[in-house]
Order: sequence, then C-alpha cells, then structure tokens
Amino acid sequence: LAAAWRERLWVPEATKTDLRLSTGWAASGEHVPVLDPLVRPHWAAANAQVLRALAPSKQRSSDNNDSALLSLQRTLFHHVQMRRDVHVALRARCAAEALGLKQRAPSRSKKVETPEAAVPFGLSPDPWLPVLAAHALGLALATRRRVLRHNAKLKKRSVGDDAGAVEDEDAMRDQGFTRPRVLMLAPTRGAARAWVATLLRLLGAAEGAAQVTGLEKFEADFGAADYDSDDEAEDAEVDPQSLSRAERKGAEWSEYWGDFVNSDDDFKLGLSLQPGRLGGTSAAARTRVKLYADFYRSDVIIASPLGLRLLMEKEGTGEGDEGTLDFLSSIELCVVSDADVCLQQNVEHLKAVLAGLNAKPREMRDGTDFSRVKQVFLEDKGKYYRQTVFLSSHADPTLSFLFAQSGALVPAYGRALMEETFGGGGGGDGDKKLGAEALT
Repeated sequence: LAAAWRERLWVPEATKTDLRLSTGWAASGEHVPVLDPLVRPHWAAANAQVLRALAPSKQRSSDNNDSALLSLQRTLFHHVQMRRDVHVALRARCAAEALGLKQRAPSRSKKVETPEAAVPFGLSPDPWLPVLAAHALGLALATRRRVLRHNAKLKKRSVGDDAGAVEDEDAMRDQGFTRPRVLMLAPTRGAARAWVATLLRLLGAAEGAAQVTGLEKFEADFGAADYDSDDEAEDAEVDPQSLSRAERKGAEWSEYWGDFVNSDDDFKLGLSLQPGRLGGTSAAARTRVKLYADFYRSDVIIASPLGLRLLMEKEGTGEGDEGTLDFLSSIELCVVSDADVCLQQNVEHLKAVLAGLNAKPREMRDGTDFSRVKQVFLEDKGKYYRQTVFLSSHADPTLSFLFAQSGALVPAYGRALMEETFGGGGGGDGDKKLGAEALT
C-alpha cells in the first residue's frame, strides 16, 4: 500500500466564482456522501469487505452505519459528487494474503444469486469500486426517475388531465440523443464481473430488493472456467498445480489473469435499470436490472476498450474512418477502471474509445425527442460536462496525457488528482498517510 498520498485540485475561475468553490481541503475529509435512497440501505454491506480488509476495527464498530468510509473513499466521494474529473494514481490494494484474508476457491454451486467479486489468491478488495458504483447508480437512477416522471406528466397533458399546467421547457430537458449515461471501461471480463457484483450488491440483489435478469448467462460468460477439483464443497481447496502457479506469479497475476478469473479482453455489456420503491420486496416494487440489454436501451455500459474499438471499426466506412458509436453520444460519466492494466494492453484502443465519446450521432433514433434533449448535447458541449475518472495503481505519463485529453481542455467543474507521494520522511507537510492506523 502507498505510504502517503496527496490531493491536487484545479477549478476554472468561472466555475469557482459561479459555485463559490474553495480551494481548501478541509471539506474533502469531512464530506458526507449523498447516496441514492435505493443504495443507502445496502451501502454498509457492500463496503464491508473493504473495511474488513483495510480497517477491521472500523468495520466492527460500524456494522450498521451506512456512512462507514475510509478517508480515501470519503475524499473520492467528495470529488466525484462535485462533478470533477478525477485521476487516482496510488496503491490502495495489496496481496490479500498479506492482510491475513482467508483464501478459498470459488463456489461451484449452481444457484446464482449475485456474482462473487473476491478473487482467490488475488489482491485485497478495491476501495474505489463501492464509491464509483454508488455514484454511477445515483446518476443512472436519478436520470431514469426524472424521465419516467416527465413521461407521466406529458401523458396526462396529452389526455387533457393536466392541460392547464405550464412547464418550463428547460426543466423538461432530461435526455440525451441516446439513453446510456454511464460507461465503465475494464481491461478483462473478470474486472467487469467485479463491477457488476458491486452494482448488484448496492441494489440489494442478494436481499431480494432487486430483480436481476440474465444473471446465469452472465456468470457463464464472465465467470472463471471450472478448476480441476473433485471436491464439490464450498470451501474446497484448489488443486496443487493452480495453487503453486498462483504463489509463483503473485497476487496481481491471479487478480487479472489467474486460474480463477476470466481474462478475456473482448466484451461489452449493457445494463438497464428500472427504479423500484424504497423498501419494496414485491415483484412490482423491486428495482429491475436487466443484463445484456440492447445498448440503446441501457443505462450503464460495461465494456473493454478492445470490445468497443472492434465495434467502432465495424461501424466505420472502411476508408480510414473508424466510425463512432452513437449510443456513446450522451455519456455523462466515464470510468476507466484499472487504467494501468489497460496500459499493458494496446493503449490505442483506449485512445480511440475516449476520442469517440460525446460525438454527435450519425443517425438519429426514432425515439429521440429533441424537445427533451439537454441543451449541452444540442450545442455539442457534452464533453465539457462529462465526468471522467481514471483509476490506476501508479502514475504514468501516458495515463496523465490521456486523462488530460480525454474530455475537454477546460472541464466545467475542474479536475482533481489523488496521487501517491514518495519522500524519505513520508511526504511533505500536506501529504496524508496511508498506513493501517490512518486509513480510517
């Protein structure tokens, strides 16, 4: 783990004046996250693995506290909920074995309720996943509620029930050219599986608060291949050959390319969300999540840079034009997960995907209602308001360049950097420690 880290912030002067922002850091460590009502009841359970691994004393004292957070998580929450672009470049994960976490082989039970994110003999739980998954769900669910609410108002007006009401035209602009709002880029299917597991856990799928469609197919496509073991018990030991290979190659290899994860790097997956009612457990009241939704009917898209690049080439004209993906024209949040791993792949794929975001669609879909498309998309300014988040275990010039060039040169809400510091005395005066006692 990183010994110390620091924050850096840049905010445009116009935005700073308009929002009365302060460049001080006092608020970032005291930030209280605003969680979606459907996410808040399940936050403690979703973040329990992280606290149990990195701050066990805090986890024991905060079992029922939905605001239980590490200082790192609270800081990231502060920046993303201020709509800033964020580049995280520090080591927040280590070998799970070094923390004394119990290693076990994946369960071979045929009953699938929610995918298990923990990778045997891999890295410790990722503290960024719950934060960004909660932020992404908050954006997607709020957007769907607004669209459904406005649909109901327009339907009443069309039948004369609300004919006398006068609506602000700008208030009714709740859509983009296409439906997807969140794009999550992951290097492998195993990493994407961890994202889906966290999203479903935050929606309470295991407790019956969410109805998930397509989960068994997802496990078959994104789960690890069967390991060589005759023991069907849940706590079965892995075969000696797999164990020896995992110990020899290390935790990072096991996490991304080992025997218990799917290391395929060509995939794309759409998720559609239908918000339910808070506390509802009946079929009609539960939040509905559909995996493998059509991209134009999805709210969240999880894909690899290679998977989207191949699709872009397919959509191109073949005359040096790679084409653009119309369903990425209205993305408001782009998360590049494990950017350092993507760097070990063909980085040109990542460059092409980021360059194609928020481009005007070549063909307008039949369901596009221009009277409800947000003005920033109509004026081709979506890239200025899109939030981009890079997650990496270390700083790299290529990643820094991609982060700076991924959207607009002047993002509307500014940029934040959380980076590891290296100093003989543990960093400068402004550095924050990342030791076992300072995580909370």
